[in-house]
This record gives sequence, structure tokens and C-alpha cells, in this order.
Amino acid sequence: MWDHLTIPLLLNHPHMLRVAITLEGRTIEDIDKALDEARRQVLNGDRSGSDASESGAFKFQVTGQEET
Repeated sequence: MWDHLTIPLLLNHPHMLRVAITLEGRTIEDIDKALDEARRQVLNGDRSGSDASESGAFKFQVTGQEET
């Protein structure tokens, strides 16, 4: 379990990625599909993206620098 001293150290680490994802859907299944697609795009190396359909939508933004 992280404590209040650990979290600020991690958030300020120079090689930390942050992914912000917004998901919308009519059902939890729609949310699940949107999450799967956003995850696929992030793992594909995309730094931002969005998409929408009649049943759901997502947008994401990756910030920070990946540790090498």
C-alpha cells in the first residue's frame, strides 16, 4: 500500500507515464468496448486519440516520458 510520502515521489519521477482516459457509453458493455479500444491504441504507441459510435465514445491522452 502506498502512503502519503510515496505518492508525491512517484508523481514527480522524470520517467513516469500518465494516461488520462474518458469513456462514455449507454451500457457497461459499451464502456468495456471503449476501454478495450483505447487500451489497444495506447499499447500501439499512440499518444492521444478518440473515437465515437452510436453506443459509446472514448478519448485519451498520454503524457510523460517512458523509462528506457
